[in-house]
Amino acid sequence: MSTILYNANSSLVSRFQRKVKLRGDADYIPVDADCFDSSHEKNSREYLQELCQSVYPDSVSKRLSSLSYTKITVHAFFALVFKNFINSWFGTSIPSKDPELLCELYQVVERMTTHFEKHTFDWEQLILDDLPFTLSQHVNISNINGLTYNQEDVLLATSNYLCSLSNNDSRLEAAFLKSLSEDLLCGKILHSIADPYLILEVLNKMAQSLALPSKSNPKTIIHKIAFLKTLLSPRQFYKSTHSSRKPVVFRYVFTCFRRLISFERRRPLLYCICKYIQSIAAKWNAFDGTLHHVFRKFVVNKISSPRQAANFFVQLRQIIFPTDTTMGPPRTPLDDSQKQFLRLECETNLRHVMRLYSMDTIMGLTSRDAHNLVTAIAADQDLNTILLEKLLACVIAHAVSSNPSFREGHAVPTA
Repeated sequence: MSTILYNANSSLVSRFQRKVKLRGDADYIPVDADCFDSSHEKNSREYLQELCQSVYPDSVSKRLSSLSYTKITVHAFFALVFKNFINSWFGTSIPSKDPELLCELYQVVERMTTHFEKHTFDWEQLILDDLPFTLSQHVNISNINGLTYNQEDVLLATSNYLCSLSNNDSRLEAAFLKSLSEDLLCGKILHSIADPYLILEVLNKMAQSLALPSKSNPKTIIHKIAFLKTLLSPRQFYKSTHSSRKPVVFRYVFTCFRRLISFERRRPLLYCICKYIQSIAAKWNAFDGTLHHVFRKFVVNKISSPRQAANFFVQLRQIIFPTDTTMGPPRTPLDDSQKQFLRLECETNLRHVMRLYSMDTIMGLTSRDAHNLVTAIAADQDLNTILLEKLLACVIAHAVSSNPSFREGHAVPTA
């Protein structure tokens, strides 16, 4: 990076641009191309490999053939991010085409994916304890007048970890990675995702899918027997390891749920019964072991599988970069009548789900609760952004805690 000149007003910039234009480099690919062209099927391994090769220099492209499909999907997404936000100003604001920065960014992504592959998360603590606690604290602070979040602290915690992945002492690269993580990844992208009416559209579609009758065939007796076998098979194993585990029924997710809906106030008798059941279940090792296995079988194995990770990055890339070249057009804002219609439709579908699953009878939920949920989501986009940032920081904290030596070995460069 020492060969890059930092003065964007230097006459060398225009000289470099003229040189590039006259030379007509074969490896120069315009960022504003209409669509990425490939002879291979879209999202196939060969297609994604060509997509990465169109962005990364030759020294990096040779390594792509040995990567797994999951890693290729991750690199394809970040390659388009780098293409739009690095290649677009390399040679325009900086008179250089030095590939060192792209190589270093490739290494950052590679270290990150390798870290997540080799080190297991404590999924029970993350999903059943930490994320519900973060959500509960966010709701509590949001409901107290005069209390506000310090958004800079949340951004700092997230960006510091991302910058620590770069094993480089360059202050320029450190400043760039910090700006990339804070302004782009944790700023613009999360802020766009936190659009209240985008969240309401997702919530509305989820409610519609839950309200529709299942089109699949009813489960046969064989399927039910197989399900029971799955539940009961780990019982003896968990009897011997139960002492080292926190009982599932004592996880914070149940406390979060109780506080969010004020369950003890709505159904005091049922709440008392649930507390007795909770106490008994925590002492029954076989039952608690079954709960641990159910969570791992039907939650952890689904969200942590390489196939799910690959599908996630494929879908994310297609949403943000629909043509595999530039970012898609900005979301068309809804007018007031469309916003009102979406809110009412979402409330209606939520009430339907409550009645369908007897949430109104068992938990005491009412149409007022559906209205309050929709209103809270639509109230403030900045609050939604802060919640997403805190959830992201929580996930990253688990990534760091799963391998402290990884964090210590890659210190954040200082000025």
